Amino acid sequence: MKAVHLLLGLTLAATIGCGSVKPRPQSLNARCQAGEGKACLRLGLGLEDGRDDLPDLKRAAAAYGLACEYGELDGCWRRGELLRTGAGGVKRNLKRARALFVQACNPKRTMACLHLAEMERLGEGGPTDAARALARYQSLCKAGMAQACNDLGLAQQGQSADAAKVTLQKSCAAKNLLACANLGVLLVKAGDVAGALPLLVRACRGNEATACVQLAVLHEGGRVPGKAADPGRAAMLYQRACKTGHEDGCSGMALLLFLGKGVPAHPHKAARVWKTVCQAGHAVSCFNLAMAYRAGRGKAFPADAEAAKAWRLEACKLGLAAACDSK
Repeated sequence: MKAVHLLLGLTLAATIGCGSVKPRPQSLNARCQAGEGKACLRLGLGLEDGRDDLPDLKRAAAAYGLACEYGELDGCWRRGELLRTGAGGVKRNLKRARALFVQACNPKRTMACLHLAEMERLGEGGPTDAARALARYQSLCKAGMAQACNDLGLAQQGQSADAAKVTLQKSCAAKNLLACANLGVLLVKAGDVAGALPLLVRACRGNEATACVQLAVLHEGGRVPGKAADPGRAAMLYQRACKTGHEDGCSGMALLLFLGKGVPAHPHKAARVWKTVCQAGHAVSCFNLAMAYRAGRGKAFPADAEAAKAWRLEACKLGLAAACDSK
């Protein structure tokens, strides 16, 4: 055994002597701090995905900011995305986010253009510019970006339901399940539930949460042709949507849990779900939580006027008019 150790020691010494051991490369952080934009971008991606640990979106946003300063436009729009959503505790700054999307938008960075079009359409971080947003969607859609075709259909709804329907039909036919889901929602609004159902079922099976939520609403309200209201089925669909992170799915599931419709009543679990989704910025969940504390559910969930007021004000801060008007 000793001879083996000695042999390994000699081999290692010889290797070092020959100079074949390469120096350890600098860490991404060190290279980023030294001004290497690509290293900053890679650092941000790792922090956002949580490759080595839990995701850290605040540090990711900072890394993307440095990447942008060093000329990496992918860092610009990725920082803009975090500033727009405020995810992971990043401080929201819609004006700055929009400016970053403007800076990064070009034919090679279509996601920046897509985000910019949405902000222009909604008037986020600057003036509303529906015409420019529509032009961007059309350009991106023609270039083959499926998400842009879907968003184009949504943008067209305010001008022409027929045009929106045609755009979403084309995108759905190209196997864009999100477009199928939104086409189904559009048909439901137009009163064509029978026409919407196969589209919604197909999209929900493909894990498009929007479709699952719309199906849940239909089953909960007894609006599926030939079938009675089925809150149990609705609960399953809300839960499926919630598992993908869809806030409306989580909020709908919580309401059924609170009321005990289709599932055993569990008001405390419902409150936990609402609280989590509310803190992620979902105003309706904040308001539902406020109403839950206001009404209570007997001894199992006593009413709490102070908590109700606090969550109602939170919903109001997030822009829900009904919460601001409610007392």
